[in-house]
Amino acid sequence: MRWRADFLSAWAEALLRKAGADEPSAKAVAWALVEADLRGVGSHGLLRLPVYVRRLEAGLVNPSPTLPLEERGPVALLDGEHGFGPRVALKAVEAAQSLARRHGLGAVGVRRSTHFGMAGLYAEKLAREGFVAWVTTNAEPDVVPFGGREKALGTNPLAFAAPAPQGILVADLATSESAMGKVFLAREKGERIPPSWGVDREGSPTDDPHRVYALRPLGGPKGYALALLVEVLSGVLTGAGVAHGIGRMYDEWDRPQDVGHFLLALDPGRFVGKEAFLERMGALWQALKATPPAPGHEEVFLPGELEARRRERALAEGMALPERVVAELKALGERYGVPWRDDA
Repeated sequence: MRWRADFLSAWAEALLRKAGADEPSAKAVAWALVEADLRGVGSHGLLRLPVYVRRLEAGLVNPSPTLPLEERGPVALLDGEHGFGPRVALKAVEAAQSLARRHGLGAVGVRRSTHFGMAGLYAEKLAREGFVAWVTTNAEPDVVPFGGREKALGTNPLAFAAPAPQGILVADLATSESAMGKVFLAREKGERIPPSWGVDREGSPTDDPHRVYALRPLGGPKGYALALLVEVLSGVLTGAGVAHGIGRMYDEWDRPQDVGHFLLALDPGRFVGKEAFLERMGALWQALKATPPAPGHEEVFLPGELEARRRERALAEGMALPERVVAELKALGERYGVPWRDDA
């Protein structure tokens, strides 16, 4: 069964409004979750809505933040006031754009935020306005440091994006072997996972998503170093929570998350010039696409290409959602008087 994106967005927004979120927050969350599902990234899609609502009900998410912004030249610090992460991050995107237009670059640090979904969505938004973008966020500890056996850092994703004549180059990756959301999704689907993703409580690799205690850093020491980079930029630099100072979204109900984000927008016009930049990006894109594919591959993809194709197809044909996710959404809708439809 498939659902139209416009129905899912309107339904999620209506439910969040009934749950108490203000209109900008409800719109932002619905947009972020549905856009993730459109791209085939179900780990950051509507799967997350029930816990978002539960944290709102528990008073751990501010339903109507004012989001004060303090500017210092090309740099700004945004107080998320514990609002929904997508709402906070979209405000940070606006601020980064404004600063970059005035100064050639805009760096925005965010503190007191919550889980914001796919980092790549915000990098892509900046790139569509002509900027080269960098977006990071820290997260509650779920990853062992290289050589360690206890959780110490989050999955700490990073994303970068740049415009090109052929489209938007957008890379979005966790600094762990997998995002924890993918483990949750495997649990929902009743699937096994690659044993390289995580370890059990004894520190041994496991392919059972229900036994995963912690994730492993991407590429060993390299992913560990990248996770530290994200932690410094998103947490230490911004005044947000750091490592175990971040509240756990699914496990802790006595404190807000205090997640930190970092966004950087660079104006190519202040470097080689916008036209020259696009020409050079186009040549790079073309060269990569012209690379002969290896055995087992039909073509070489640039980061973000597959997601863009999935999105286009899902908009045309509708989106499929896991049965257990749909069941949870239906139950949530019944509780708030926002009926779910199987014919939408």
